[in-house]
Amino acid sequence: MANYQQKHWIVYLLLGRLSVAWYSLILTYLGTNIGLINGNNKLTVFGWLCTSVLAILVFLFEIANKYKQSLNKDAPEISAYALLNNLREETDNICKAKLSTLLNVIHSIKKTNQIAFPTIISNPLNQLDEIAKRMASSLRFLLREDGMPPWQVDDLYVSIAYQFPLESDNWFWATEEHGMSLQDLLTPKTNNPDQVETVSTFKYLLSSKGNTKFYNSKADAEKDHKYLSDDLDERDSSGKLLGSIACYEDFVKKGNQ
Repeated sequence: MANYQQKHWIVYLLLGRLSVAWYSLILTYLGTNIGLINGNNKLTVFGWLCTSVLAILVFLFEIANKYKQSLNKDAPEISAYALLNNLREETDNICKAKLSTLLNVIHSIKKTNQIAFPTIISNPLNQLDEIAKRMASSLRFLLREDGMPPWQVDDLYVSIAYQFPLESDNWFWATEEHGMSLQDLLTPKTNNPDQVETVSTFKYLLSSKGNTKFYNSKADAEKDHKYLSDDLDERDSSGKLLGSIACYEDFVKKGNQ
C-alpha cells in the first residue's frame, strides 16, 4: 500500500480532497439526487456503502502514509531528538541526586538539633561522581549503532579530577580511578625508544591553551606522546592500542573565585 501510494500519489491526493468534499458538498447538495440520501434525510444502503468504502480507503492510505514516513525519517534528526531526551533524563537524575543530598542534610540537622548550618551542604564529591556516571550513560547512548549490541557500563569510563585552587594546587579524584593515580598522570615519562618526553592527555590538556582534547585513536595519542597507557588498556593482536580518549576542562566559580 505504501509503495502504491508513493507511485500513484495523485490518487491519494484526489481521495483526500474527495473525503473533505464528501460530507460538506456531495452528501449535502447532491445526496438526494444520486440516491445517497432518502426522503427522511438519512443515508440509503448505497449511501452507507459509498461512505464506508471512502472512509476505509482514506484510513488505509493514512496508515500507509504514516508507515512510509516512519521508514523515511532522517536518522540524524531521530538521533538528535533521542539524545536530547536522554540528556534531559540524565540531567533530571543529577538534580534528583542533589535534591536527595540536600534533604538528607536537612534531616540530619533536624534530627541532631544542629543550630549552625554547614558551610558546604551539596557534597561536591557525590555530585561529581553522579555527573560522571550520567555523562558515561549519555555517551553510551550517543555511540550506539543499529544492529550492534548496546554498550555496557564497563565499555566506557568517565573520570573526573578536581582541585580547589584557593586551597592548593593538588588534584584529587572525584570518581574511583580504574588505573593510574593522579601523580602518574601528572608526571611525564621518557621510557620510549626516542627518549621523547611523554605526558598524559590529562597533563597535556592542563598545559595547553585550550580546554578540550580528543583523540579518536589512543594509538595516535600515544604516537604523538600525549597518552600514557597502563595495564587496563586493550590492544589488538599486533599490540596497537584500542579505544578513544577525550578530556574536557571546566571551571566552577563563585564570587569570581
